[in-house]
Amino acid sequence: MKIKNIVSIHAQKSGEAHIWVRENGELKYIKELYKPFILISKEMMTDNLEYCHVIELAGDLHFKYKIEILNWKYFSKSFLNIYNKKFGANEAFLSNNLDMVKMFNFNEQYLLQSGNRYFDGLDFKDLKRVQFDIETTGLLSDKNAKLFMIAIKSSCGFERVLHGVDELELIKNFEYIIKTIDPDILENHNIFEFDIPFLFKVAKKYNYRLNLSRQSFDKYQYKDTYKYGGITAPFERTVFIGREVIDTLHSARKYDADTGSFKSNCGLKNVAKSLGVPRDSNSYIPGSEIYKTYLDDQEKVTRYALADVREVSLISEKLNASRFYLSKIVPMPYEKICTTGSSKIVELPMVSHYLENNFSLPSPYQGDVIPNCGGLCKVLRKGVIKNVIKLDVKSMYPSIIIANRIGPHSDPLNYFHTNLESLTKRRLEYKEKAKEDLSFDPIQSALKIVINSSYGYLGYKYGIFNNPNGASKVTEIGREIAKRMVVSITKNKGIPVEVDTDGVICELPANVSPNEFNGLVQDDLKVFPYIEIEPEYGDKVIEKIFMYKEKTYAYSSNNELILTGSAFKNRSEPKIYKDFIKKCILHLLNGEKEKILLEYKNVYNQIKNAEVDINDLARTVRIGKSLDTYKQISRKKLPQYEVWINAGVENVKKDTLTSFYKSKCDERFKLSSRFEGDIDTDYYIKSLNQKMMMFEF
Repeated sequence: MKIKNIVSIHAQKSGEAHIWVRENGELKYIKELYKPFILISKEMMTDNLEYCHVIELAGDLHFKYKIEILNWKYFSKSFLNIYNKKFGANEAFLSNNLDMVKMFNFNEQYLLQSGNRYFDGLDFKDLKRVQFDIETTGLLSDKNAKLFMIAIKSSCGFERVLHGVDELELIKNFEYIIKTIDPDILENHNIFEFDIPFLFKVAKKYNYRLNLSRQSFDKYQYKDTYKYGGITAPFERTVFIGREVIDTLHSARKYDADTGSFKSNCGLKNVAKSLGVPRDSNSYIPGSEIYKTYLDDQEKVTRYALADVREVSLISEKLNASRFYLSKIVPMPYEKICTTGSSKIVELPMVSHYLENNFSLPSPYQGDVIPNCGGLCKVLRKGVIKNVIKLDVKSMYPSIIIANRIGPHSDPLNYFHTNLESLTKRRLEYKEKAKEDLSFDPIQSALKIVINSSYGYLGYKYGIFNNPNGASKVTEIGREIAKRMVVSITKNKGIPVEVDTDGVICELPANVSPNEFNGLVQDDLKVFPYIEIEPEYGDKVIEKIFMYKEKTYAYSSNNELILTGSAFKNRSEPKIYKDFIKKCILHLLNGEKEKILLEYKNVYNQIKNAEVDINDLARTVRIGKSLDTYKQISRKKLPQYEVWINAGVENVKKDTLTSFYKSKCDERFKLSSRFEGDIDTDYYIKSLNQKMMMFEF
């Protein structure tokens, strides 16, 4: 049965799917039966399978059989006995890690089998969303930290700040409001790593069963990951059954990895400011001052807390609307789509199409693999260059894939290309409409995510429809296009500065506009008729750019210094070096290179004479694992952990912000909070000299 307007699903191994639907603003609950299943290979198939129904799929691909399971518990036990005997294994759990078995989680199984999708028939504004934020007297790791305030905002106009009562009363009142509003979505910034665990820490303290799920369902938790910019980061996901939980910190990190908009600072205030989310300047309070301020001025802290949840609401609208529309395409729950990488976004719709046609599925490519040399990245000229533009190839890899019919190693139903071409056509239509109506922008952005994920999926080692050699062919053609662009730019009297995969930075020749020059280069690439080039900055010319090295450059735009590359904007870099680098770059761009030596001498003297604030000299990083985990598994000593050990601290939670400096005593790093005037000046002067070398060209 096709069901529209789905806002949440909880499918169980028993074959029951609990579905929540929002129609005309009203919530409706549906319970539907489905058939849990796994896919197995020809080699795994046996006549001895019990508690299941075997369906032979069409075609002759690797995963030939769909096994519909009648009783998950009994089937698992029987299947594992057969599997272990057949392959001499000792597996205890039926999982996707088993050879010759392909599994999906139960929610995905239901969506794949039913053909239903989240939010079909809904707009983003139709969702009932609640943002909440807690205020505490200390961090989660602080045993004595207490909860003293909870701010709540809903998309239906409700706003409330709970405070002035004890902790137990706070969480009871919060639970009552959530159940009364009955939201589809719960949101906050760092909700999984702080707000939720702190709430349940309080509940445990008072032996109270806090339940934020719908109906009589309880929460559950499991280890999960979210992906951004090539990084796979672990976190503990809390599932409130019947609701989707969204962490806007995850959303911000994904967006920053794609755009660099937040310059690696994905804290709530910086994200809101970067996105143009309005906030009353009178509502800001430094984190360390919040509880102290509350004791003196409760109204001010109330304004601060409300400003936070309002920011979260607007940030989620800006960053997650495209993921909302992805949920209508990809058979995954919304909260999972907000954290998943690109592979499932491409693979699951293909799996859905094959299963709808009762067709077998391939396994990942097993043959010889041609090394993938990647995109062409090369600096052709360093230093300060004037009158610069950047020419970009629009959607280069997807265009190459479509034009050259590069697809999966096995796709007999030809779904990959048919779907990619359809999505590309639809995206261009929505992109054109978005110029007049911004409501179409999240839709075209969602389609862009799928389209741009196509190349990465082909190269994905574990993708069942992958094609690593096809991915290598894509980059080979891409490198040839980039080389032709460099030749054309030179021929037309431009000067190439840097080539980076799908774009070339170059010095514009005199008396030619960026659009005119773009046209000349486009004409020279007629051998690639499917390629379209555009100037990244429109008809604007960058007056001066400082090219330091590959993928690392700086320029000024609208009185703002734009920095690209970790050498210029390493978040953990001490402030004194960050400021030094920025000032030197500005001197270069302003034609005042002689002032760089003065900046150097100034910072040198501050360090030599120990006249620099320790907070400006310290490095600050968030530790990626707990101190206990580091002690157990790390083979290499890392200063951000060693400083805690040296300070005699037994354990520190992961994600703890750690500020430290190099001490001249015992050549150790130490916590900045334990600074004793013992700076290792030689160490810091050596680092300064290395920064100075950036500007010696």
